[in-house]
Amino acid sequence: MMKVKKVLLVDDDDTFIFLASTSINKLELNISIETFSDGQKAINYLKLSADSDGNIPELIFVDINMPYLDGWGFFNEFLKLKSEFKKEVIVYLASSSDSPIDIDKAKELENEIGYLVKPVSKSDFLQIIELYPEKFNKEIQ
Repeated sequence: MMKVKKVLLVDDDDTFIFLASTSINKLELNISIETFSDGQKAINYLKLSADSDGNIPELIFVDINMPYLDGWGFFNEFLKLKSEFKKEVIVYLASSSDSPIDIDKAKELENEIGYLVKPVSKSDFLQIIELYPEKFNKEIQ
């Protein structure tokens, strides 16, 4: 069974990056964490890593409001890349916005996107990480 080995945190808020990294590390599941301060840097990383299965994360948490390329723009670029990945990658938008407009927009998108309202707790991360292999274990042939 596939498990989460790598997580990408994409957010321009250093506090969120610190708290999310700390929360994931406290789970003691030996998960590698990569962080990026904007969506474009994360997309560039994914493009360079597409043919290296070990560098592609299973989970990506991305903020909606960021400079250069926001969360919605990131997701649109991600959709163009995802067919190049050899495993299922799940994206969660993490935002301080609990606006029904943002939540509804996320619901309209494909199945691999989730929506989290910050702050995201250690138990939220644990639930998502434990859910990954059960709900999204779709190896691409």
